[in-house]
Amino acid sequence: MTGVLLSLVLTSLYLLQASDSIDIQLDLDVQKLAGRWTLVAVALDRGELTHYNRHIITVEPENNGEMVIVAEGYLDNECKEVVNRLIPGEKPGIYTKGQITFYFVKADYSRYHMVLVETTMMNALHLYTREPEPSADIIDIYKAVAKSLDLPADKIIYLHRSAPCPDA
Repeated sequence: MTGVLLSLVLTSLYLLQASDSIDIQLDLDVQKLAGRWTLVAVALDRGELTHYNRHIITVEPENNGEMVIVAEGYLDNECKEVVNRLIPGEKPGIYTKGQITFYFVKADYSRYHMVLVETTMMNALHLYTREPEPSADIIDIYKAVAKSLDLPADKIIYLHRSAPCPDA
């Protein structure tokens, strides 16, 4: 029991320290994130993606501060939908789902937003855009944010359009 308690305390301290080192968009307005987004790029610190298809997500803010993310994409030769409920973390701009932490690091709401997804296996910076093809300035902003998070430029993966899902 003492070992479990110590493990929980150390994990909590690690997460607090990690979140302090990440520039989070503290004024994140979840209501402005509502709607459809296309996942167009991912920057990884280690590991590999299991597929390289784009996903469409729909952000649905809840009145209790939680956020529902409905992801649609082409996986395993068929269109699939996955629903995730994100729980607000210890600071604005941080959400959790089980052992995964989501840091909303940058958003202009009308064109793009970026989320650092932290797991035990890897950290990944996701770029979501309202339009299926991001402009050059959005890509430049994304690269700068990835660099600020010590994510190597050679680990940025630009996802390709997937078919036959209509909007993916």
